[in-house]
Amino acid sequence: MLRTSKAEEMRRFALGHYGNSVRQWPDVASVRADWYQGRVVVRSHRASWPGCRYGLTIDEADSYIQSLVAEGESAGVLYLNEYLECQPHKITIQGEVFRGPEGLTLHYAKDPVMMREAMKRGKDSLATAYRTEAQLLLQQNLDPSSYDALMDLLDEEGPENHGYPTSHVVEFTAFGCNVGSTPGRNCLIWETRAY
Repeated sequence: MLRTSKAEEMRRFALGHYGNSVRQWPDVASVRADWYQGRVVVRSHRASWPGCRYGLTIDEADSYIQSLVAEGESAGVLYLNEYLECQPHKITIQGEVFRGPEGLTLHYAKDPVMMREAMKRGKDSLATAYRTEAQLLLQQNLDPSSYDALMDLLDEEGPENHGYPTSHVVEFTAFGCNVGSTPGRNCLIWETRAY
């Protein structure tokens, strides 16, 4: 199934379509209504939004969102999700993977930092692996169920690339600890995209 927008992907993630997810809320009032006491991440439904903030207390998130809205940001595009206490220092591998003309291709961050940070650091913080090397990196860093879920997503029908069928790009993060709503999983698949 072709995925065409960031908003659609965020909806699919929130509904658990990728098998493992973190709790999400549309606003701070919903976080408080859930009696959630941990740290949160403030995000936007906008692609490549530069304002993402990690590890905030609920009060800090509330203040941050209020300041964004006061500056003209629409509250309707903002949302929160639970902050994984093991991130980022327990990230084992993160990036995006797809099947293309060169076979299985994995673009990933070499350092255990949030992907945005790795991209800001530039080419020296990023690497690419192909075919068998990519497969081995994934198998070494993802638990078997997460690996199978990722491969299933890659097997879905993807877009055409100069006449060669490719898979969706699957964005993921794997950790050195169990994370998310599914017991025994160490990986979150954030989205699949062909947009």
